[in-house]
Amino acid sequence: MDNLDKLFVVWAFLLQIVLIAHIAVRKPLFESYTMKFGWLVYALCIPSAIISVVLLRGGKSWSFWLGGFLFIAFAVFGYWVD
Repeated sequence: MDNLDKLFVVWAFLLQIVLIAHIAVRKPLFESYTMKFGWLVYALCIPSAIISVVLLRGGKSWSFWLGGFLFIAFAVFGYWVD
């Protein structure tokens, strides 16, 4: 397992934990959490896109780097909905 694989795995787990926690508390704590800090979750698309570019330039398969670019579309939609 090279460093790019490790980067992908660590970022994927971290991002999934953040997204699960965000979605779990989004409705019950809408005023105190979502309106104040929800944008930070969607701002994680920026490092995701950077990591995707690194993986793309590192010659990794499309299945490794496509998710970061898809997260940009998800983040824009999620920010708009919230």
